[in-house]
Amino acid sequence: MIAEPLRDNPVITGLTLDSRAVQHGFLFLAVPGTRVDGRAYMAGALARGAAAVAFESNGYEPDARVESAIGVPGLRRQVGVIADRFYDSPSQRLKVVGVTGT
Repeated sequence: MIAEPLRDNPVITGLTLDSRAVQHGFLFLAVPGTRVDGRAYMAGALARGAAAVAFESNGYEPDARVESAIGVPGLRRQVGVIADRFYDSPSQRLKVVGVTGT
C-alpha cells in the first residue's frame, strides 16, 4: 500500500465504510461500490466529524475542498487488512467450534 502522508497527524478512533456511521475521530474509508461510490461522500464524512478520509485513488482526484484526505491505490482490496490491524487482529482471539453429524 503506497499513499501520500497527511499534513496533520490525526488521532483515529474508529473506521467506517458508511459515511452515515461516521463518529468524531473516525477514518472514513471511501471506496467505489457496485451501486454507490463512497468517494462522493468524503466531504459529508468530514463534516460529520471524521478525522480523515482514505480514498481509492486509482485515477480519482478528490474535490480540492476535501482536506485531510489520503489517496490509497487499491484501497478496496486493503480494507480488511486495515481493519484487522486497527482493531488488533480480533479474529486471532476467536475460537472456532464445528459440530458435525447426520
